[in-house]
Amino acid sequence: MHSPSLTDPSTAPAAGQAAGADAVGSPADRRCFHLVLISVAIGMILRVVQYLHHNSYWNDEAALVLNIVRRNLRDLLQPLDFAQAAPPLFLWAERGLYLRFGSSEYVLRALPVLLGLASLPLFAMLAWRLLRPVGAAWAVAWFAVNDRIIPQVCEVKQYSDDLFFSTLLLFAAFAPGPGASALRRLTRAAIVASIAFWFSFPSVIVFGGITLALLPQIVRRPRGLLLMAACMIPPLISGALLAKLVLTNPRDHYLNEFWAPQFVNFAHPAKWFARAMFELGDYPFASMGIVVLVLTVLGMFVLRGQGRQTFVGAALAMLLLALRHALPAPAPLSARRRGHASVA
Repeated sequence: MHSPSLTDPSTAPAAGQAAGADAVGSPADRRCFHLVLISVAIGMILRVVQYLHHNSYWNDEAALVLNIVRRNLRDLLQPLDFAQAAPPLFLWAERGLYLRFGSSEYVLRALPVLLGLASLPLFAMLAWRLLRPVGAAWAVAWFAVNDRIIPQVCEVKQYSDDLFFSTLLLFAAFAPGPGASALRRLTRAAIVASIAFWFSFPSVIVFGGITLALLPQIVRRPRGLLLMAACMIPPLISGALLAKLVLTNPRDHYLNEFWAPQFVNFAHPAKWFARAMFELGDYPFASMGIVVLVLTVLGMFVLRGQGRQTFVGAALAMLLLALRHALPAPAPLSARRRGHASVA
């Protein structure tokens, strides 16, 4: 039995193989498959309509566009003006569009919209291979009509890059056929990550979660760690170069102050954690944070029972890495020395 694809409704999703061969190609599965296609079509229409609505640039967009228009490629690697931050390849691509076609909303929003549109079938294929048909149909429908995603993939911001490359990383790691080894899955994800880091900073967390989840399977193989180290060379080089060129730049004080409330509050860690988890579920589905969190926990138990422990492990590892990045960054050594000197 081969791995299914979205273009082949006669095959069952990998997660659905546990239901038995008699479930493959059933009328119920075909109905779910058709619902997935309808959801993808509706999602594309909604995104195109949002793009064609031609709203003026809003505050953050306008601030980022001014950086794109006024700076050359080298200067875009430096800290941006107007309290902005964005990955370099996204900025360079937008700069290229500006130089070729101008600075209109249609031009500079074209790349985010294209990535937003590409995310739809990619997410649908990932859901179809990971979930049972009914679960895939629900997941794709929610993804397609989400009122947070639709406007944000039509903005001159990197959110569309984050969505596309995060989905692509998960697809590379978890959508291959059931015969693909953990090392092969990690290698595919590592190749994608080497490029994704330059378009999407959160893709580092996604790739880190994938790596941690696949690690136990890889180390059980002969020379597993050695082979893993080899396949990790490209993303490590890519990440180190990105850190050298961009991430070591001085931080924007306004951004530090703006995001300070989101960092861990050590005075009330339990309260902070509860609020952070609620916002994690509430942001994509406003006023449904508790419901989304409950469904997420139940879904993880269901997926674990269907043999998707590695995917669940990757999701939990991403959450832990995100929490780790929510810890306040320590002051630079030079600042600590000045502080000690002033105390003395």
